[in-house]
Amino acid sequence: MFNTKLIHSLQARLGLAMAAILALAIISIGSSVIMTQTAKGFAAAINQAGTLRMQSYRIVASLVPVARQEVHLLGVRTPSLVSEFRERLASDRIQSVMQKKTSLPVQDSYRLLVERWDKVLAPLINEYIDQALATPLSQQPYDRLTNLRQAYLAEVDPFVDIIHQFVRALELEAESKIERLQLIQLFVLILTLVVVIVVLLFVRRDLHKPMQELLATAGAVRHGDFSVRCSHPRDDELGQLGAAFNLMTADLSHTYEELEERVANKTADLERSNRSLELLYTVSRRLSLESFDEKVLTQLVDEICRLIGARSGAICLGEPGDEQAFRLASTTLNDLPEDDWCIENSDCARCFGDGCAHMITPQSDGGAYRYSTPVADKGEQFGVLLMDIDEASSLEGWHKRLLDTVA
Repeated sequence: MFNTKLIHSLQARLGLAMAAILALAIISIGSSVIMTQTAKGFAAAINQAGTLRMQSYRIVASLVPVARQEVHLLGVRTPSLVSEFRERLASDRIQSVMQKKTSLPVQDSYRLLVERWDKVLAPLINEYIDQALATPLSQQPYDRLTNLRQAYLAEVDPFVDIIHQFVRALELEAESKIERLQLIQLFVLILTLVVVIVVLLFVRRDLHKPMQELLATAGAVRHGDFSVRCSHPRDDELGQLGAAFNLMTADLSHTYEELEERVANKTADLERSNRSLELLYTVSRRLSLESFDEKVLTQLVDEICRLIGARSGAICLGEPGDEQAFRLASTTLNDLPEDDWCIENSDCARCFGDGCAHMITPQSDGGAYRYSTPVADKGEQFGVLLMDIDEASSLEGWHKRLLDTVA
């Protein structure tokens, strides 16, 4: 469940990307702090180790009196220098570095330095001082002191070389830690760049392009194009938004089509009403202003035929039950089949019926449907208004109401 959400959620993926960048930054800072703490004290230890060389030569200088009478000064000056050398060799600066996990060359050079001092140089200095202070000034074996001093001088240069090796090992150790830190920083930087590039590609593919498509789709819908759809197929937040937008667009399109259809129907109704009113006005005006003759009635029937889309029409005078009606006006009325022609066969009962409006069906193929509307006033019928049409269904309700009103 978590993996599915993690894969399909934009927020989760952005959060993971930001977490990765943050983790790399923490690794970079942490490695810098760790390496700094590890390398801390190396500079001080190198300086401290460098002073050992100078201290070794100071001890040499203290062993060389200006005159024979100054030999007694060895008991004061030289032990002080030796004690200072021991303190520097075992100082906290050097010991703090040695207690860390230093490299093998550093440990070996320091161990060799301590052993050389403890086993070779320190015994020679101590013996020299003991010989110089053991007997009175007049009885001191000066040649013996000279030999001991020469022996110490011969060991100083190799000892200083060991100190130099120790200092060099410390320098290499510090440089290696700095190089290691640089490699870690470079590696973290490369990883950060890779993550940033991946995030940029992700933003471009999964955020920028879908947002541009949504904006373009919204713009098209705003201009009335409801056929556009978002094509972002992913199951993330933008994909869900696109699907919801598509549903909304489809609903808007359906609503808009229904509205257009309703407007079109209302417009058609208004047009029919206007035409019906115009026809009623024309009928009323002609019947009131013009003479009531066949020509006028024929023109009225013709206008009614054009309005309702009938083939032809006629007005026949008579009453239900009459054997023969009088056709007052006609626009070339298409009769029923030859064996059923109402005028020729004097069969008017089919058109008059029972005095109500009705549809007369043809009795042969190709015949016309005839709609009969009674012409009546105050409950008394004077005739029928006949209309020939192609199909019974083509005569709508408003046509029938119009014919009833005119009749």
